[in-house]
Amino acid sequence: MKYITLELRKIKKTSMSYIIFLFATLPILLMLLLHITSDEINKEFYTIIANYSVIITMCLFTVSIILANYIITREYQESTIIYLFIAPVSRKKILASKFGLLFLILFTLSIFTYGCIFLLNVMLGEVNSDIFARYVAACLSGAFLFFLLMPLIVAIALWRKNFISSMLISLVMLIFTSPFMFTQNFYAFPHLIPMAVSNNMLMTDNKLDINYPLAFLILALVGCLFTFVSVRLFEKKE
Repeated sequence: MKYITLELRKIKKTSMSYIIFLFATLPILLMLLLHITSDEINKEFYTIIANYSVIITMCLFTVSIILANYIITREYQESTIIYLFIAPVSRKKILASKFGLLFLILFTLSIFTYGCIFLLNVMLGEVNSDIFARYVAACLSGAFLFFLLMPLIVAIALWRKNFISSMLISLVMLIFTSPFMFTQNFYAFPHLIPMAVSNNMLMTDNKLDINYPLAFLILALVGCLFTFVSVRLFEKKE
C-alpha cells in the first residue's frame, strides 16, 4: 500500500491531477448542457443520458489512456526509472503498485462521474429503482472492464517508453475502431468492450444483444495476456 501512496504523491505534484479532474467533470457538464439546450420533447434528463452515454464512456476511457501512459512513461522520459530499479524492491511489486493506483483512480473517477450525473438526474428528472440500478451497473461494470483493459495500454507504454507515441497509438486505435462499438462485431476489438457494455447498461432503445459472459471472458483473457507481457517488458534489462 505504501508504494501505491508513493505513486499517488507523484501525480499530485504534477498537472495530471487537473487533467483527471477535467475529464471526470467534463461529461457531467456536457450532460447538463445537453439538458439545457434540448427541445421539450427530448428534455427528460435520463433520456439524454441514455442517448449520449457514449460521451461518458469516451471521457472515462480517454482519461484512463492518458493516466496509464503517464504513470508508466514519465519515469522513463525523466530517466528516473533507474532509481526504482536499484531500490531493494522487486520490479513486479513496482509494477503492481502502478496497477493498484490505476485501479483506485479508475473506480474513484467512475463513482464520482456517474454519482454526480445521478444526482443531477434526481434534481432534474424522474428517478426510480430501475434507473438507479442502471447507473450502478454502468458505473461498476465500466470501471471493472476498463481496469481489465489497462494491461494492454500499459504494455504499449512499456514498449514505447514515450508518452506522446504511446498515447498516439492508443488513441488512433480507439478512433479508427470506435464505429464498431455500435455493431455486433465489437467483440473483435477488446478495447471497445467496456464502452459497449456501459452504454448498453444505460440505453433504453436500440440496445445491442451483448453476450455479457463472453464480453467479460474476452477482456479477462486480454487482461491476463497483457499483464504477462507488461511484466516481461518491465523486467527486461535495459
